[in-house]
Amino acid sequence: MEKKTLFYIGSIVLVAAVALFIVWAVRFLGIQRAEDIAPAETPEERIRRELLAPPQYPLSEGMEQQIKEDLTSPPLHSLTEEEKERIREDLLAPAN
Repeated sequence: MEKKTLFYIGSIVLVAAVALFIVWAVRFLGIQRAEDIAPAETPEERIRRELLAPPQYPLSEGMEQQIKEDLTSPPLHSLTEEEKERIREDLLAPAN
C-alpha cells in the first residue's frame, strides 16, 4: 500500500478511537448535560430568587423604605387617571 493510503486509514482509525473514547468517558464517568445538573429556571423563578436574595450592597434607610413602598404599591394599570396624572407631573417636575 502507498504511504498516502496508510496515512488516510490511520487518520480515520485515530478519529474513530478518539470519538469512542469520548463516548466511553461520558457514559462511564457519568458526565451529564447541563440541564440535568441544574435545570433551567423559568423567568418567574429567576425573579423570585433575585427578589428573595439579600442585597449585594447595604441599602440606605431611605432606599429601603422606597423599595418597601414600591413592592406594596398597586401596579400602574390599576391606578385612576388622576393618580396617573399626578405621577406624570412628579416625574416631569424638575429635580431640586
